[in-house]
Order: sequence, then C-alpha cells, then structure tokens
Amino acid sequence: MKKGRITGLIAVAVVAGGGFLFAQLYVDREADRRIGHFLTKLPDGTKVKYRSAGYSLWNGKVRLRDVTVASKMAGEARIKGLTVASFDKFHRVPHFVTIKVRGFEMRREKALPKTQVWMDRLGYKTIVVDVDYVYRYRPDLRELTIERARISGPQVGTLELRGRFGNVKSLDARTMGDVIAIGMQAVLRDVRLVYTDASLTKRLIRAFAADAGESEAAARARLVKSIDMEMRATKSANLRRQMQHVRAFIAKPGKIVVTVKPRATVPMFLIATFRNPNMFQRMFKITVTALPGNGKAKVGKKKN
Repeated sequence: MKKGRITGLIAVAVVAGGGFLFAQLYVDREADRRIGHFLTKLPDGTKVKYRSAGYSLWNGKVRLRDVTVASKMAGEARIKGLTVASFDKFHRVPHFVTIKVRGFEMRREKALPKTQVWMDRLGYKTIVVDVDYVYRYRPDLRELTIERARISGPQVGTLELRGRFGNVKSLDARTMGDVIAIGMQAVLRDVRLVYTDASLTKRLIRAFAADAGESEAAARARLVKSIDMEMRATKSANLRRQMQHVRAFIAKPGKIVVTVKPRATVPMFLIATFRNPNMFQRMFKITVTALPGNGKAKVGKKKN
C-alpha cells in the first residue's frame, strides 16, 4: 500500500475516533442534563438512584437501569428500567410527559407502615407492575389530555385509562386550595377505563369477607344480592343494564369497560352534588360493559 494511502487512512481513523469521543461526551452530558431536569420535577422528599443511564441521539430518549426510588408516600421501590421519551422541562409541573416503567417492584418490607397494612390485607408480599404514562396539557386551549395511563402486572391485572378535561386553567397546584379551585372549574369531556382482572378482585372480596367474619363465597353472594336489590329499586332500564354488567363482573371477574361521555358541559365539582344514581348516570352518560375471555358482552342472570 502506498504511503499516501496509509497516511490518509490514519487521518480518517483519527478524525473518526475524535468524532466518536466527542459524540460520546455529548451523549453523556446530554443524558446527565436531561436526567437532572427530570429529577427536579419529582415530588419533594423523593430520592432516585440508578446504576446506569443512556441517551439516544436518534430519538432523544433517556433510559435509566436498575433504579431505586425512595419516597415519603410509598417507601422504597426498585425499577428494572425507566424510559423518558419526552418531558417538559420548562414548567414546574410538566405540560407533557411520555414515560415507560418496566419492572416496578415494591416489597412489603421496604414499604411504609400504611402501605404494609393494605398489602397485608390483600395478601401481597411483592407487587411488580409495568407503567406507561402519556399526557399533554394545552394551556392555550385549557385542555388536559391523558393519552395513555396503563398499569399492568400478573398479580393486579391491567388498568388502562384515557381521558380529556377542559377548562383546566393551570396544572401548577401548590396547595390543597389550588387543587380544589382547579377541580371545581375543570370540565369532564370524556373518559374510558378498561380493567382486566388477574387476582385483585378476588383479594378485595377476601378482605371484605374477613372484615365481616364470613367466607369469601358468602361475601361475594352478599355483594351480588345488594346489587340485585338496587336493580329492583331503580326505575331506569338504562341504569339497570349498567348494574347488570357490574353484577356480572363481581360474580365472575374478567374484563370491565367504563366510558363516561357527558351529554353537556358538566363541571367536575357537580359530581359531589349528585345524590340520585339515575341522574348521575344520565348526566354523565356512563356505560359499563363486562367482558369475559371471549370478548363478548356478558350480563349476569338474576337469582330468584
């Protein structure tokens, strides 16, 4: 090989190596910067440690691995992996967030005493879930959209929530008074909730039975009977249909879908003022559907 070619290859290697080192330094610096912005938005008293972090130049995602989170609300939890795809760093309360959490694990011995109480009641020693969370707030439209809020785990099932809220004047709530003021002015546009049960419903009924000093079967039968009584008392055929689906889910938990789409603009604070279930259902246009494994709607039969 000629000397000129060798010199050229060496020059290319040096430039490429320097470019790689520069890119690596930039990636490390950008990861630290973005992680720093993310950590400053966490609730007060929350501490986060992680083993490794990465940043993608291609899509801007930040990934943390082997994360430990300690908070005043729940105690200490471990996370296998956390991906921050997008995050608003310019506002105290972010106006947009896209986060994926894989392997969020909470052990009883690491939880706070209050958390340990309900874990004991439901028979959990460890809870492991994955979380997907995407929301966006448009201050110009005063609209908050929960594009996806999904929690799933083998011991709890899968809960998926989507919703839109209007007339949300701010997300920056610093006191409980701020929260109440924002909630009273906000307007519910639509909500869709889908829950696929694993063992949570059975655990709840078991705890309910223990409180009443009866068997699980007796507690379930008592819940079904109380719904039957409510169904006989209501004059609304539509409300009766929704209650039938609730009854079917309690009798044999599978999947339940709840949609809320108000017929008119309804301020959120009115929810607390409705005493008549029929009025509540009619105003908010609530639809409940119980679905077994085959995906077809199933309604429980009344017992005589």
